[in-house]
Amino acid sequence: IVNGIYHNLAYIDNKLGRASQTKEFLAKEYDKNQSIESLLRLLFLRFETKDFQEDKYLNAASEIIDEEAQVLVVLTYLNLNKKEEAKPHLLKALFLNDSSYNAYLGYYNACEHKDHEDKIERVSEGAVCILKDEQKNIVKVGIHKPEFLQGMNPKNVAGCEHYSSETPIASNFLFSEIGDKINYNGVEYEIVDIKSIDAIISACA
Repeated sequence: IVNGIYHNLAYIDNKLGRASQTKEFLAKEYDKNQSIESLLRLLFLRFETKDFQEDKYLNAASEIIDEEAQVLVVLTYLNLNKKEEAKPHLLKALFLNDSSYNAYLGYYNACEHKDHEDKIERVSEGAVCILKDEQKNIVKVGIHKPEFLQGMNPKNVAGCEHYSSETPIASNFLFSEIGDKINYNGVEYEIVDIKSIDAIISACA
């Protein structure tokens, strides 16, 4: 049992098998003390009882930079049949733990596959640049919205380096086209393809 009267009441009700009362107390504990533990327990219990809701508690969890929180948000959206809403949180879960095969698979299943074939003419946020140097070495660079990467520092995920569009490196790529030459980490590359992040993640599933 932890501090917080409503969390403690939730603990007791959960032991007694009273799921509805447990969820009510967990919600009250979060409202009063902003307890992340209570919030995540609430979403997990909702999942266990198939009580999926899009509300302030889901919105609060979506802002937490934590793999468990992001996965719970994903599970809720997928069970509400809101695949587009689930996708960014699946990607965040993947960035927070790139060894998670389930994150890859979930992201793949949530994507609309027809979008993967869309031709991208210029580099923009959400795109991955595929680069090739004179020695035919291939490098992939993903560009993301700054708010998406906030609180995260992903390294090489799905075979790509990832950057906020506000960084000098990323700004050098923006609006480039296939065939353009670009300097990346002191090496000159040619942009040989531009793909969506959906297509790149799906290829890893």
